[in-house]
Amino acid sequence: MIRNLSIKLLFGLGFLSGSQLPKFIGDYRQHLGGQLDQAKTDLALFQAIADRFHGGSLAALIRRHLNSTDPTFIAEGTAIQELATQVTRLTAGAAGLHGDLPQQIATLIRYGDPDTAAASWALFQPGLIFTPEALLCALVTGLAFSLPAFGLLRLLRRPARMKKAGTPHLRG
Repeated sequence: MIRNLSIKLLFGLGFLSGSQLPKFIGDYRQHLGGQLDQAKTDLALFQAIADRFHGGSLAALIRRHLNSTDPTFIAEGTAIQELATQVTRLTAGAAGLHGDLPQQIATLIRYGDPDTAAASWALFQPGLIFTPEALLCALVTGLAFSLPAFGLLRLLRRPARMKKAGTPHLRG
């Protein structure tokens, strides 16, 4: 009875954990979207300068700054370049979070930003999402938690059954 209860508890723990993953990804996507909006707003100011003086080429504006002899101007060029890189990175990360749940999980694993994930986790409030994908995720996670324990218990029971029966099981 205790063995069955432990497997059920592991399944329940896995099911509840897995049910939170879609909610966390949604919160992460929202957090990432806010960062992307802010970065785009900041970059738009420099893009307006590039439009006015460099035919719309942000790369030309950055080169102009980086090729300067003024250290302040060079530092500004580096900052603009980092901001443009950040917009590109955030845009790519956000795009992968708009697919189906397996794609979202893969994107989070491959391209997830640890700082954004930590900030999202700090604000995370558990909740249930009742979509077929979310329920499937919960079920798969529940099985992933409980099946190894189930298999281990079956392996441990096998020698005990063989001793009880008193005859070795020979295959031939």
